[in-house]
Amino acid sequence: MVAAPLISPSIPTHDIQTHILLMRAMHKLQVDIQPGGVPFDSQSGVPQPSDSMLSFLHHAVQRFGAWVDAQKHIERRPSLSSLSQEHIPPLDVLMIWHAYMLSPSSYYEDGQENIPALGKLGGMPWHTLPACIDVEKFDFRHTLAQFTYWEKSTGLPFYLEAGQESSTKFAKVHNFSIDLTQAVLRQSASLIRMLHTIEGHKNNDKDEWVVRAIGDYPRYMRLPEGNYVPPVEVDIIWHTHQLSGTTYRFACLSPVMIS
Repeated sequence: MVAAPLISPSIPTHDIQTHILLMRAMHKLQVDIQPGGVPFDSQSGVPQPSDSMLSFLHHAVQRFGAWVDAQKHIERRPSLSSLSQEHIPPLDVLMIWHAYMLSPSSYYEDGQENIPALGKLGGMPWHTLPACIDVEKFDFRHTLAQFTYWEKSTGLPFYLEAGQESSTKFAKVHNFSIDLTQAVLRQSASLIRMLHTIEGHKNNDKDEWVVRAIGDYPRYMRLPEGNYVPPVEVDIIWHTHQLSGTTYRFACLSPVMIS
């Protein structure tokens, strides 16, 4: 009997750097909504969002649902990073999508059972996303085509402001199997930890630690489930891989990877 081939994931450094850029933009958005960012209880570790943050995220989840609904009539995008810039949604919606895909089992099962339009999205659009984020201020910037497509396809304003009243379009309830508001809040701590770790590498070659972490990543993927915690650098690679959608699922279902 011939043994099945061993597989190593191919994760370009460009994808990691684009993910870092997205993380910086999402963190800035969170700080803009709740100055100082979302604090966590020192004893329980439970996030302590402000009312403004909770309201903002609630509306962002509903806007994400409207965006997903708008994908029902498009052709399936099975390939990685296949969203054109025109079809990239606003940053608040990207933040919800980001949190959702970091629960890959729930995301996949929802796409198979309750929300088939999720299967049309492909992975996070690493190749087109950099054009949407200012690399110095980390503000989100859009094209006219992007702005027009969003408002025409969803009927919602492109930008969601803190304290903005809910639209009647938000009335629809979506069958997300996880609480996406809480998912974003939980991940805000990881976001801060990852950005702090990245800052510690700022005096080194920007790709040096990324290349090293990519090399270490398959070794952690081979380990059985347990209480081990990978280094933050490897965690960043892992999250980036999860955001590739079906590519991550195929890698997990394939024979054990090699480095």
